[in-house]
Amino acid sequence: MKIQNWTALLICVAATACASAPTTPAAPEPTYLSAEAFQAVWDKAYSAKPPAESEAAFVELIARTDITAEQRAEAYYGRGLIRGNWVRDFPMAFPQCAVSDLARIREASSENKFYKVMNEQLDYQFSRFGYFGDAPQSCKDDAEALRVKLGR
Repeated sequence: MKIQNWTALLICVAATACASAPTTPAAPEPTYLSAEAFQAVWDKAYSAKPPAESEAAFVELIARTDITAEQRAEAYYGRGLIRGNWVRDFPMAFPQCAVSDLARIREASSENKFYKVMNEQLDYQFSRFGYFGDAPQSCKDDAEALRVKLGR
């Protein structure tokens, strides 16, 4: 009978210890911009004038912590477009800089709606490299590494 008493006592002590163990609160779910809010910010960034302001707005959008991976991919796409379209209008506006952003679309989101157009844009921007040899060296280095990686 003494063994049963000890067993019962151990069960009670264990149950009490479990019941009073501190619990760590679950991490709150991250909150993201709604699709509508993101689209409004994206549109404002894309249409900002002069193009250097558009670049700055996309830099700010990409740095946000409240956007989804898909939204980040879309932001890289937008910045890649303005860098490739407004060549020499601001320091990063060169095809070599554009391809870095276009390639980041893959890294930002494994599945997104920009893959087809991204590949077309990459081909187009790679074809323009010879015309813009005065791109920033960091963009040239990134672009060359990307060209080798993609086999283009």
